[in-house]
Amino acid sequence: MDRSFSTSPLDHRADIDGLRAFAVLGVVLYHFKLPGLSIPGGFTGVDVFFVISGFLITQILVRDRDQPRFLTNFLIRRFRRIFPALITVIGASLIAGYFILTSHDYAGLAEQSRAATFALSNFYFLANTGYFDPAAELQPLLHTWSLAVEEQFYLVWPVIILGFARFGPRVLLAIALGIVATSLWYSELSATNDPTTAFYAPWSRAWELALGAALAMSPRLALAFSTATILKVSGVILVATSFLWLDEKVLFPGLNALYACLGAALLVLPVQHKTIVCRLLGTTVLQAVGLISYSLYLWHWPVLVYYQHYQNASTLPLLAGVTLIALSVGLATLSYFYIEKPFRYGTWSKSTNQLAGFGSAFAVLVAALLITQTGGLKDRFSKASQMLSDKDAAWHWRPSTSPELPKGLRQGTAFGSQWNASVYKVLVWGDSHAAHLTPLVERVLNKGNKAYAGVLYHACPAIVDNKQVRIETKGEGYNVTCANQRANMLNFLATTEHKPDLIVLASSWYSLALKVNSQAPDAPEHVVANELANTAKELAKLVPQVAIVTQLPSWSFDPVPCQIASDGGIARSNCEVLGNNLMPLFWEQNARLLALENNNLRVISPGDQLCDNAVCTSHIRGEFLYRDQSHLRRNLSPTALDGLATKLGLDRLLNANRI
Repeated sequence: MDRSFSTSPLDHRADIDGLRAFAVLGVVLYHFKLPGLSIPGGFTGVDVFFVISGFLITQILVRDRDQPRFLTNFLIRRFRRIFPALITVIGASLIAGYFILTSHDYAGLAEQSRAATFALSNFYFLANTGYFDPAAELQPLLHTWSLAVEEQFYLVWPVIILGFARFGPRVLLAIALGIVATSLWYSELSATNDPTTAFYAPWSRAWELALGAALAMSPRLALAFSTATILKVSGVILVATSFLWLDEKVLFPGLNALYACLGAALLVLPVQHKTIVCRLLGTTVLQAVGLISYSLYLWHWPVLVYYQHYQNASTLPLLAGVTLIALSVGLATLSYFYIEKPFRYGTWSKSTNQLAGFGSAFAVLVAALLITQTGGLKDRFSKASQMLSDKDAAWHWRPSTSPELPKGLRQGTAFGSQWNASVYKVLVWGDSHAAHLTPLVERVLNKGNKAYAGVLYHACPAIVDNKQVRIETKGEGYNVTCANQRANMLNFLATTEHKPDLIVLASSWYSLALKVNSQAPDAPEHVVANELANTAKELAKLVPQVAIVTQLPSWSFDPVPCQIASDGGIARSNCEVLGNNLMPLFWEQNARLLALENNNLRVISPGDQLCDNAVCTSHIRGEFLYRDQSHLRRNLSPTALDGLATKLGLDRLLNANRI
């Protein structure tokens, strides 16, 4: 073996332990968002871990590639390193979830548990981060996505090393650099067009691990002390830049991940001199935190998430946050000494190791399967609570008839009579806040005695056009899709002989104002009202009547668990009254939209109809209205639909325009 391409035998490096400490502390402080202590880019600590892992693991692989049972021994070591602490956290999360989560969320946790056990978490969250999936920040095992990415890389990388080792270390280095270049290119491309895929997909993260791997296989450089110091200080600056300058609004990973990854690469770069940076990273305290960094990463997230579930809060008071971090450190310390070390270093017998490892995994998988099969152990709750907890059922709506879409529309949901043959035509256009109104519209129109036709044109707010108004957080693909849908609708309205009598525009206008990125000179909170006014004028040239429904009053948390907690099924605290904490901008925007009303434009404000002195009702005729923080249930009873339509004024709007 050419020793110039290997750091074998491996020496313990205290500075890498210290770098692990910085990485995990960045992640923890980013997640906890403590007042005055939040690190906006601390999430890049995961990227630092990827580079460290790629570097250290590749050193081991290069060292041992000629040993018998190379792949088997490597996978066993990875299993003993990762699995025991992971399965413990999964089991603890399942136990805690029984007391805190609704049946819907508990069933989701069981699915996460299975995915995490088989190192598939990233694919699970990639497939379950759609519009209506539970908020990512409330998923107890969300953080296991990074472990899955790492393990998937190490199912492929050792095989590559084994297959190409005979061609020499330079070929392996070239392959690693090729992975870096290709994966980084893909990562930047997908961060622009599909941010969710960019974040979770292993092929958009492989370059970070491969960067560490390439560093491990690169020839050692004889650097002067001053040069080594400059490189190490530069590494600190780059990592600090990623922690303090980046935030969750930037495109990521892509090129923005280079700060953390290049910084980490410089800090793990082997040098002959012990620079001041190496000495600082190797201090006793940082070494100690670095040793428990894996367990701390595992424990801190479910500790935080379950507290947020219990308190129905997304922000933490300083004292509560510090207490939870201290609890996480305590659990991590216990996990390191009593779970990680015994399994990893063989202080237990081989048979005990195997029995404990496979036994605990089997128990977790059986429990997860049972929880899934019973719908999250839903029999813990009353029938009424089970109905509320089932998010899918709460959103299910099937029109009483299923006519064809009007000619010229490529998508949507038609209801009522055939479009061309009906006396009265209604088009409901918008995002999910249009979709949750459709059962109300259908209910009112069904009570009439004339043939009507309705269409729900559902996906994007009508004002998103990818030019004047864009939503950057959704990625380029979302804006292009919305622009195409808008163009399709405007073309339909301009060319069809059978125009709608009424267009109802409904979307999450308040939330949109917080996300919109417009080329107009107006502040974002003004853009929505201005663009709605422009859109309404454009539509008024094509149809007799346009109506805007402003956003439903929203909770600061999912209110359904509070309703279930009142039934005694789960533990919940701090269930304040709906409307007490609505932001002033909500009411400001509401008033701005109401001011748009004229002869051709009606505006309906659920906030004004459901709220009195900033206290809003959440029940109609004894029935709870909400599916989640901001959406109506679509499986409301006919009685509740009648009461809500009357309360909002939808029955007056539709009847006033009936021919």
